[in-house]
Amino acid sequence: MMRPTIIGFCLALAVCLHSTCLAQLVIPQTLETAQVTLPQPDPSGLTKFQGLNATIEVGRQFGVGYAQVNIDVKSTTGVLGATRRLQLRLTPNGQHLPSDGAVAAVIPFEFAQGSNRVQVTKMIPKWTLGNQYLVELAEDNVVLEDHVAEVGTAFSESDARSPERVLSREIQHDLMFLDTRPFPGAVANTVWLNESIGSVPADWRAIRDVNTIVVPFDKLLAAKDTPASESLRHWAMAGGTLVVLDAPDASEVGRAFGVSLVQSEDALKRLRGIRYTIGQNTKQMLDNY
Repeated sequence: MMRPTIIGFCLALAVCLHSTCLAQLVIPQTLETAQVTLPQPDPSGLTKFQGLNATIEVGRQFGVGYAQVNIDVKSTTGVLGATRRLQLRLTPNGQHLPSDGAVAAVIPFEFAQGSNRVQVTKMIPKWTLGNQYLVELAEDNVVLEDHVAEVGTAFSESDARSPERVLSREIQHDLMFLDTRPFPGAVANTVWLNESIGSVPADWRAIRDVNTIVVPFDKLLAAKDTPASESLRHWAMAGGTLVVLDAPDASEVGRAFGVSLVQSEDALKRLRGIRYTIGQNTKQMLDNY
């Protein structure tokens, strides 16, 4: 029998039971990304030559939080003879709710002289529901011709007219399993993901939407001092609930994280009681909705 060690606060498990939820927008999962290449292919063959090929990967973060942006730009003419000052612009388009909370982002970076490739990863803040962006690559604050694309998930007409249809997704419980199988019944009660610990982003903000992460102790220990482990530690300290399977005790888990933990059966009982109470209240709220 696997014995879980629980770190953090157990949030409520919620399931959308109302019939109107069945037809709503399919929300991307936490680690899903949308990728575009620049310049965009031109059927007429008139794409302007800029000497750059770019691959832009944008996290499909739908709710409020952060979206990870990965930029990979290569020179098509070999190493650069001079530094090029570039900017990636991401401008909200399509539906963002509330519209007055939409925030544009500009990521400046340099393509250094003597190099033939530059890679940049940044997190951009979001204060809206929605993930549609206009993506533009600029140089010296001038957008490069043909280096423009759109990414994101469009709202349906019914969702745009009744935004409360997508709000129920914000109170569901996101559960991630790392290198282990989901528990029986997990799919019915949660929005869940099945990943490996090596896929955990180095910046914990990219998994901010995940409420609970389940990982075997041996996998956690093997990842000690890696970017994934650091990301999990910061995520747990920011309020995430980490469930460690087959852990000898809390102190061993703490050593794997480089922190001091104390195990308390009384605290665990209280957390289980709080989790049950919040879960029952949330279910009642959804039934009423």
